[in-house]
Amino acid sequence: MSLSGDGRKKEDITIKGTASGLLIRLRDEADASDLEELLLELETRLQQGARFFRNAPISVDLGRRELQPAELEALQDLLVRYEMRLESLVSGANATRSAARQVGLPIRLPSLANTHAPTPPETDNAGPGLPFDSAEALLVRRTLRSGQVIEHHSDICLIGDVNPGAEVIAGGSIMVWGMLRGTVSAGVVAEKVKNAIICAIYFNPAQLRIGDLLTRGPELKVQPEMQPEMALVREGRIVVEPWTRHKF
Repeated sequence: MSLSGDGRKKEDITIKGTASGLLIRLRDEADASDLEELLLELETRLQQGARFFRNAPISVDLGRRELQPAELEALQDLLVRYEMRLESLVSGANATRSAARQVGLPIRLPSLANTHAPTPPETDNAGPGLPFDSAEALLVRRTLRSGQVIEHHSDICLIGDVNPGAEVIAGGSIMVWGMLRGTVSAGVVAEKVKNAIICAIYFNPAQLRIGDLLTRGPELKVQPEMQPEMALVREGRIVVEPWTRHKF
């Protein structure tokens, strides 16, 4: 990891939820780590969120890195160890695409559909503050009904309602742009639990967990408020307060 010109950290690896699965992007700028170091970092990330990655369809954006067949096989072996399904490699380098064909790996040219641009700098627009960086967040545009479950290794943003009997499980934070009346668990990945929060436009969960702390809706407050609210951990317990422009 290195720093950008304005002092912000550049992530060598980003993992983003897409409509077709997960997209892993390996940064290819001149100051990025070499592939061996990246694979060690990626393995650490996969260990921390193993339950979320298992059986997940994966695309890997290699940028313009020029890689040899043995390096691509090392990447594939790592994904196989964590029971992930490699759908395709994405590369803008002729040498890498040739190497992928040599070892029988699916390869595609970069496009808007299979790559993602760096997250833009934080702005000061009006409205509630976002509880997480969107680079790895999963965006879901639907209402969850009883019996439906969504799991993701990082943050989840759901545009819709979480009805009673539905469940959302996130490695990081959860943001619901709608009514939250189901069960939610945030911070289930160890490295993300410290800053994990849960927020909703209408906040009345049946059960709520952040890390190892568990509580039920009626224990949080007597009467749900008709305003955006958020749950977070403070002094070892879960508290609920208005979802305003917090700096996360």
